[in-house]
Amino acid sequence: PSGMKVKCQQERTQGLNRYLARKLLAEKIETERLGFKSQKQQEAERIRRQKRRRSRRAKNRMLADKHAQAQKKSLRASVSDDE
Repeated sequence: PSGMKVKCQQERTQGLNRYLARKLLAEKIETERLGFKSQKQQEAERIRRQKRRRSRRAKNRMLADKHAQAQKKSLRASVSDDE
């Protein structure tokens, strides 16, 4: 009735694949009906965002901040044993 299709070939046994496919289908239907993403989908999206490459501007800013921090560290006085 929903018109959704799900395939699952994660396991070697047909019964287990059917069980997992039903579980996926239930998640899809729930997401569509309630309009929010399940915990599993949110986690997958978060990982996808983390793996995404930074923009050139963000990368340059990060490198500039690192360079500024390195400059601060290089200006620190070293401890000597003159006493």
